[in-house]
Amino acid sequence: MQSSASARPRLYRKDLFNTPRHSIRVSRHILADGFLAHDHDFLEIALIGGGRGIHHTVHGPQTLAAGDAFIIRPNAWHAFQQCRELVVCNICIGLDLLEGELRWVRNDPALAYLLWSGPVTHERGGSVGLRLSTAAQRVCQQHFQVLLRLQEDAAPSARIERIGTLLLILGHLARDMGPAHRAASARTPALHRAVLEGIRLLQAHLDQPWTLPVLAARLAIDPAYLVRLFKAQTGLPPLAYLARHRAERAAMLLLQTDRPIAQIGAAVGWDDPNYFARRFRAYFGVSATTYRARFSALASPVAPPAPPVPSRVQTVAD
Repeated sequence: MQSSASARPRLYRKDLFNTPRHSIRVSRHILADGFLAHDHDFLEIALIGGGRGIHHTVHGPQTLAAGDAFIIRPNAWHAFQQCRELVVCNICIGLDLLEGELRWVRNDPALAYLLWSGPVTHERGGSVGLRLSTAAQRVCQQHFQVLLRLQEDAAPSARIERIGTLLLILGHLARDMGPAHRAASARTPALHRAVLEGIRLLQAHLDQPWTLPVLAARLAIDPAYLVRLFKAQTGLPPLAYLARHRAERAAMLLLQTDRPIAQIGAAVGWDDPNYFARRFRAYFGVSATTYRARFSALASPVAPPAPPVPSRVQTVAD
């Protein structure tokens, strides 16, 4: 099946969360085939509970099995393919919770890395993948089941219990993230306020003609200092980070719509088709036309935002 211009390439918080005050949505999917390429405006944590499948991100495919876990930052695309009873336990977290009640976790180097600085670094490309021990996998699944059991509980205290259970899962992910991630978290500083806000602005307004002075003025910070902050915490200066995200968003639109390539370039801020072609090839190594042809299978079948294609689904929203 071909993707269409009416297909929705994004999963939106407003579509998945029951009310504006809800900040956590939990769902369990058993994928018998796959789920199309998509991105979203919330943070996603996925725990693989069993089965087999392939997880695709901007950096390529990864074979999945029980015990795998990954964290996907907002605006990064991913897809599942060739699934055989792949059990995916999703925890979707609204940014309002991360930037509000859970803001304090940025003080923990491991959690700050997993939830903020790790996924935005250049080499991670939007996601952090983990391989959990058998013990950590078992405990995380138990906590996940607690979140599922709380789905009908509307008591005010239930929100506290859900957030507490989420913190228990995050704690196990941080403790079991492995030496490579732990070393990276030790040398990666917590994201500065200006970097967080800069990322938000750039991602929300891709089509704007951003320059370093304009972005620095919006953030009320010295341009040279902003460059140093971005390079230290994401591996890229601000405009290079913007270019990367433009390329990633263009890739998502190529997979999820049949819009003309020039139109996609304009939508992400690259109005000149020749310039768009050069920048896209520089990032992905192939032309936009080749990319669309090579990976179009990841966008099939076209599906509504929620729920995914699974044969059995359980959901709960906080």
